[in-house]
Amino acid sequence: CDTAMLMPFCWDSFYWCFQIDGGLLLLLLCAASADRDAVARSWAEICRLQLSLFYASAAWWKLNTSFLDPRTSCAPMFFLTLLPTLGYTPSPAAAL
Repeated sequence: CDTAMLMPFCWDSFYWCFQIDGGLLLLLLCAASADRDAVARSWAEICRLQLSLFYASAAWWKLNTSFLDPRTSCAPMFFLTLLPTLGYTPSPAAAL
């Protein structure tokens, strides 16, 4: 309910949560007589589909010239912060 009160001035994750909760609400209204396990499996499939769509849309939205340019984008910094988790630590000279 607080998400609806914050709209349209809220983070993207609030919209995602609102839409996933809306999917559950519609499922519960349509399948009121189904057993709980069937509803949980159906909701898991709906959530998987919704989140796949959300993340694919976000990835598509990021594909622009500003995001791919290392001088103006934050993507190289995010990538460099992930390298130590993969066991690779670049030298400071590589950043120059």
